Amino acid sequence: ERQQSQADIPLMDVCFVSENEGWVVGGNGTILHTSDAGEHWEYQEGQPVSFLWRVLFKNRKKGWTVGSEGAILYTENGGQTWIRQQSRTDQWLYDITLADQKTLYAVGLYGVVLKNSL
Repeated sequence: ERQQSQADIPLMDVCFVSENEGWVVGGNGTILHTSDAGEHWEYQEGQPVSFLWRVLFKNRKKGWTVGSEGAILYTENGGQTWIRQQSRTDQWLYDITLADQKTLYAVGLYGVVLKNSL
């Protein structure tokens, strides 16, 4: 079933932590959140970023998104606030994953691989 987000920019990734609750990221640093299985999407205030490629949530509260210019944004309150984390790179980051409950990896342009202990 097709649903409309009301966003008029490219949307790049989606992550759901339950049947109803999920997030979408994309162009212009867009972060959208739904708590009703995508019937309605609300913008969440992030940080100034030109593009976000991937979003990952560990649970309903803790999540990350990665994107342009080495951006790694982190939330610990379900996206009510997003904090930019230090990545030590200005290369675009394209993916992020949890290797286990304590290790986070991000990868990006020109062979960048970042590892962070949680």
